[in-house]
Amino acid sequence: MRQVYLNEYNMPTDNTVYLPYSSGLLQIYAQQSDVVNDNYEFKPILFQRDTVKNIIDQYDNPDVVGFSISIWNYRLSLEVGKQLKKKFPNSYIIFGGPSAPLESQEFFQEHPYVDLIIYKEGERLFKDILVNRLNGGKLPYHTTISCKDSPKDLDIFPSPYTGGVYTKLIKDNSQIKFKAIIETNRGCPFKCAYCFWGVTNIKKKIGFHSDEYIRGDAEWISQNKIEYIFCADANFGMYKNDVRTAQTYVDIKNKNGYPEKFRVCYGKNATNNIFQTASILSRADLAKNISLSVQTTTDNVLQNIGRKNIRSETFEKLQKQYTQANIPTYTEIILGLPGETYDSYLITLQQIINMVQGNHIFVYHCVVLPNTKLASKNYQNQHKIQTILAPLAEVHGTIRDYNLIQEFEEVVIGTNTMPPKDWIKCATISWIVQLFHSFKVGYDIVEWLVKTFNVKHIDFYEFLYNSDLPQIDNFKNIARNVTMGHPRCQKILNYGNIYYDPEEVAFLDIIYDKYYFYNCLYDVIKSFLKISQNINILDNIECGCLIKGLCNQTRDSLPNVDDFDSLQEFATQTILYGRKSTKKKEINDK
Repeated sequence: MRQVYLNEYNMPTDNTVYLPYSSGLLQIYAQQSDVVNDNYEFKPILFQRDTVKNIIDQYDNPDVVGFSISIWNYRLSLEVGKQLKKKFPNSYIIFGGPSAPLESQEFFQEHPYVDLIIYKEGERLFKDILVNRLNGGKLPYHTTISCKDSPKDLDIFPSPYTGGVYTKLIKDNSQIKFKAIIETNRGCPFKCAYCFWGVTNIKKKIGFHSDEYIRGDAEWISQNKIEYIFCADANFGMYKNDVRTAQTYVDIKNKNGYPEKFRVCYGKNATNNIFQTASILSRADLAKNISLSVQTTTDNVLQNIGRKNIRSETFEKLQKQYTQANIPTYTEIILGLPGETYDSYLITLQQIINMVQGNHIFVYHCVVLPNTKLASKNYQNQHKIQTILAPLAEVHGTIRDYNLIQEFEEVVIGTNTMPPKDWIKCATISWIVQLFHSFKVGYDIVEWLVKTFNVKHIDFYEFLYNSDLPQIDNFKNIARNVTMGHPRCQKILNYGNIYYDPEEVAFLDIIYDKYYFYNCLYDVIKSFLKISQNINILDNIECGCLIKGLCNQTRDSLPNVDDFDSLQEFATQTILYGRKSTKKKEINDK
């Protein structure tokens, strides 16, 4: 029997990791062929991040080797492929996945040990390669191949869950708490410049799984007591099928107790359908929140990235609708998009603060992903995009051992409208907004300032940028370091063996020493009022007492470190189980 090895190294969080879904799809589809089953043995899927030597040692005379590559395993996959070819020169190595390049001539020159790239969905092509290799046919070499058509009926691709691909894998790795990835449809009708989801879907055709297929996956996941699911649909909730899918998972959770969480990427349109879907999941505590993402509110930037937002009136109406239904929302913004300026970015921040009605704001740094419009040299030259390779931001992932290969991401740190010095300032102010607004360390205080003195939120946040609060100085240093190729994520071992975002570390540090922080913040507010309003708190005792009271009230609303058994539990409960959910509020109400 010939040996087939599949590699899909996933990013762990402590002892949890995703089941290798892409590899499972390749294997189960190929195994529908009697020719494949009679001649090939699929070895256990290699899914754990490890040293190259330890991975290579698990190989024994491979015939065909497949890699599913993404930014979190790209360099590791390349090095494993390189060493494999040296040790087993007759093996046939195939790369696929989101980071597999469509334009591959330069790639093969740099990485000649890779024999083939399969672009887009690979089930049928991978099976054909296995069959053709048996027949002695001429196999494609140093080229990229892709399917010409994408099926509308996705049930032609069997499920790796119900097909038994993971049964032995789970049994042999009982120390791991597995998470699951599912898809109910494939394809995205949108073509945002920074995203690869819509690039592969030229005809904007969406394929769907049947309700029976989806229920089968849900039953298997529940029976195997998997707590967390990520739904890999590009626009969940946008289609009528999604309402039925949500109800299916609610019914199965109610019956068996699993899964506990069902994370999705909500769609951009069909707002009523999304509301219905989100309501079903929220009532069952499967997904407590919904994203209302805009990325930017600047018209020319939206045009540059090929995106069209819902109208601000519609956004505000939706916010009210979700608030009335007690469904928390969060809104995402991207920093570094082409055409954005320092001033326009701050306008976007202020508009979003006004629109979200106290709900969470998340700011992401623009990253160049392979096969996107943003990765095009012509596009980058047009907007004079400046990037830097920085260690991959593995937020909440397990801290890498020093002997593991480091993965990187290409971060946009400047454009023809936003030089790096402005990017640094915008990144810092973004972390301030997330700290004060989303984590609520100053939400009520800032709201009072806005209403009492008719100032803008962003005016105070800009003032904070120039303050001497230690958290702000740390933000500035991190932002400057990112532009020099240093990581954004922070390693604070007292808070556990995982990476945290800068605003998360600041929040934890503030709680650890609340009295000191709010005394310092009181002094900053005094300076702000004196400079912006010509108010001296020493001469206005009533105003000073109000501010001091607000500072004390906010301080006392935050969790206490002493309420937790350890700093690690404190960080985990407050950040991992708190952010993007209502659990943080429950913690704050202790």
